[in-house]
Amino acid sequence: MNKVVCLIAFLAVAFAQVNPQTGPLSVTPITPGVLVTGALEPSAQADAYHVDLYSFFVPENVSSVNITFTNTDTTSCSYINLFLSTYGIPCSDDEYSSDYQCANAWDIGGGISSYTNILTPYDDNYLFQYDVNQYWYVAIGRYSSYDYTDTCSYNFYLNFNSTCAPGSVGVAPDSSNVVCEPYTTVNTSLTYTIQNGNPAGTNDFTVFKVNVPTTTVGHIYVRVNSTSSDLDLYGRQYAGASYYTDYDCYEYSYTTVGAFYIYDMFCYTPRMGDFFITIDTNDVNWNGTATFDVLNCGVGTAGANCSFPLYPFNTSLLVAPTTLTIPYSGSGSSVSYGSLYFYWDIPANYSAGDLILYASSSQSGYLVVRRNGFPTTDSQSGYEYYSEYDSYNAVLAMNQWDYQVGGRYYFLLNCYTTPSCDVTVSLNSTSTSGGSSGNTGMVTTGTVVNGMTTGSVGPQATTGSVVVGLTTGSAQTSDNVSSPAVILVPSIAALAAAFFALF
Repeated sequence: MNKVVCLIAFLAVAFAQVNPQTGPLSVTPITPGVLVTGALEPSAQADAYHVDLYSFFVPENVSSVNITFTNTDTTSCSYINLFLSTYGIPCSDDEYSSDYQCANAWDIGGGISSYTNILTPYDDNYLFQYDVNQYWYVAIGRYSSYDYTDTCSYNFYLNFNSTCAPGSVGVAPDSSNVVCEPYTTVNTSLTYTIQNGNPAGTNDFTVFKVNVPTTTVGHIYVRVNSTSSDLDLYGRQYAGASYYTDYDCYEYSYTTVGAFYIYDMFCYTPRMGDFFITIDTNDVNWNGTATFDVLNCGVGTAGANCSFPLYPFNTSLLVAPTTLTIPYSGSGSSVSYGSLYFYWDIPANYSAGDLILYASSSQSGYLVVRRNGFPTTDSQSGYEYYSEYDSYNAVLAMNQWDYQVGGRYYFLLNCYTTPSCDVTVSLNSTSTSGGSSGNTGMVTTGTVVNGMTTGSVGPQATTGSVVVGLTTGSAQTSDNVSSPAVILVPSIAALAAAFFALF
C-alpha cells in the first residue's frame, strides 16, 4: 500500500507543472539610453521569487554594452538579484526547480546591496556570453524570500558604449579593449586570397562570417594555407573571438607543406545564425588562402557529423505520456551506444503545455536540450548551460521560461545500458505561459501509420509498433553508433516499473 501511495506521489512530481511565478510571464522591451525605474511589489509567499523581466536588442556592430543597476531602497530590501542572459528568459535555479531550465542566466554580483556597473564584454569573467545581433534578457528579483512582503525598488540603465561601422564586428585584442574589424561573409564555393594580411602595427585580425541555417549544420571546417607559422584561428557564435574572449573552437597548430603552413579547424554543432571566424595574425605579415566547408545535415540527420537520426516532434500526436526506447549495442571490444535526436518548433508565447522528459535511475545515458542547434554532451559546443544537460536518473523540462523566446529546440537522448534505455515524454497541458496555442509540431507529408508520419524520404513504421508523438524522416548512423529503431510504448506502466525497481 505504501508503494502505491509513493507511486502516486512520484507520478505527480514527475508530470506536474512547476510554475513558480503566478500567471504568464511578461517581458518588457526597453530602449538603450532610457532609465528604467521599477519595483518588485509585495507578494504572497508562494510568489516570493517573482521577477521583473526586460529585453533589449544588441545590433551586430555594437562592440560594448554598459549596464548600471541601483538598489534604491536598501532599507526594505538589503539585496536585489540581477540576472542576464542571451539564450532565454533568466532566473535563478536556487529559487526555482532545477528540473526546469530557467537557470540560463548570469547572476551579476550575487546580490546587489546598492549599486553595480558592468561594461561587457570586459567584465564578464567568462561567465556571460557576449552575443550580438541577438536579444538580451534581464531578470530582476528578490534576493531572499524574507523580502516578499516588502517593496524592492530599483533603477536599471543601459547604453551601447561603442559601435562599429556597418559590416564590422568588435574583436578584443586584449582584456580591456575592443577593435572594430570588417568581416567577409563566406561563400563556401570560393577560395579567399589574403595578401599582406594585417601587417604589424595595424589591427591583428582577419574576420569571416558564416550564416548557419535553420536546418542546422554538423560542423564548419576551416582551412588556412599560410606563409606564417604564428597564426591563431578562433570560431565563435554571435560575436568576434580572440584569446581574450570566449570562443567555441580554436586552432593554432599546423602542418608544414614545403614553405607553407596548413591550419585545419573544425567548429562543431554551431547554432543557427551568425558564426564568426577570426584569424589572429600575432603581428606577423602573411599571405595565404582560406577555404570553408559547412556540413549541412540532411532531412532526418543530426549531430556533429550528421550521423545520428533526427525526428520532428508533433505535440498533437502526444495524447498521453509516451516512452521512447533507445537501443544500445556492443560486441567484443567494440562498444557503441544508441543515440537519437528530436526537435520541437515552438513559437514565442506558446501555451499548449510543458514538455517533460524523464529517464529512470536503472539505466545510464544523457538528456540534453539546446535551442536552434544540435546538442551534444560537450559543454563547449553542445550546450550553453548546465541546466540543459543531465545524466540518467534525469528529468528535463521545457516550460514558460523557454516558450517566451521560442525557436527550434533540439533534444539528444542517448543510452549506455544494455539492451536499451527508456525516456518518457510527457506534455503537461496545464501550462499558463500565455499567448496563442495550437499545433506546433513539424508535420511532414506522407501517411500516418500508428502515429508515425512517413513519406518518400522516410522509413516505414514496423507493423505492430506503437508510435506516438514523433514524425520521421530519413536517418543515418555513424560507424560506431547503432541504428536505433524508435519504439514508443505507453509510459505509465514503464514508469511505474522503473519506480518499483528502486525498492
